[in-house]
Amino acid sequence: MPLGKVSLAGYRAELAEGRRFLTRARLLLGITVMVMMTNGIDQGWASVLLPVHGREALGGATALGLLIALFGGFALLGPCSTERLG
Repeated sequence: MPLGKVSLAGYRAELAEGRRFLTRARLLLGITVMVMMTNGIDQGWASVLLPVHGREALGGATALGLLIALFGGFALLGPCSTERLG
């Protein structure tokens, strides 16, 4: 795709083309809707429920920060170890 000036009409045309493609490919549509729903649920959990849990059960922002750092660290460690072992 050549780099150049992007117009709003061109963007809308490409967006409509992608939507038509997804409606024809039912499996991809299902996967897309499922991922959108799980991302929406995850956002609610991460932005509302996790801080409340951190305050009420973990004892504050420091423990919550450690928990989030551990999530990120193990999310990185998993693929690295799988690639190294496999």
